[in-house]
Amino acid sequence: MPAARRRAAAPEPDRAPTLAERHADHTRQWIVAAAADLMEQQASALLTNAAIAERAGISERTVYRHFATREALLDALAIEVAQRLGAPPVPASPAALLDYPGELFACFEARSQLTRSALGSDVFPRMRDGPAAQRWRGVQQMLAGALPGLPEAERAMAAANLRYLLSATTWHYYRHHFGFDPAQTVRCVRHALALQLQGLGLRLDAPTGGTPASRRSPGTRSK
Repeated sequence: MPAARRRAAAPEPDRAPTLAERHADHTRQWIVAAAADLMEQQASALLTNAAIAERAGISERTVYRHFATREALLDALAIEVAQRLGAPPVPASPAALLDYPGELFACFEARSQLTRSALGSDVFPRMRDGPAAQRWRGVQQMLAGALPGLPEAERAMAAANLRYLLSATTWHYYRHHFGFDPAQTVRCVRHALALQLQGLGLRLDAPTGGTPASRRSPGTRSK
């Protein structure tokens, strides 16, 4: 094959973004960050394009140019909020799961206003179906590994209960409906988790982060 043809057939290197593309991406990030800042400071009901533009120091027209629909802005905002909250991944074993509420709820406490704003806004269903869905899958995988013989329908119900306990909704309910402090909230959820896991016949005396707990035989009691 002639050298000229070989050069023509070689794949082109990845094209670097242009200055205009980098500027557009930076502006989009700036807009989303401004929206998240507002959620950390005030009720999300006030999250209008005009308020976001004022916070970002740009024109409202610029917001519309980079996010043609409110849905597109909310999708990007859900990712930003999840990154700011920084929820840890679900542990791999049931025993380690008892330490998880303390780690997870600490993230909500650190960004308390942001968490509450997200729960009361259109961002919430996007987080529930996106970033938070990873916790749901993590719980399912953990139970599948610990209880391989449990019927799928029962495992799904158990996973749903555990997933609900490990949510911002549950954190908010204990903290702001019952008025519990952070330590009380964690203890309540740990207790509920322990009852749920023990009801499945799981041993919770395994070292944290160790081998997945094994299931007791039905009717077997701890000595």
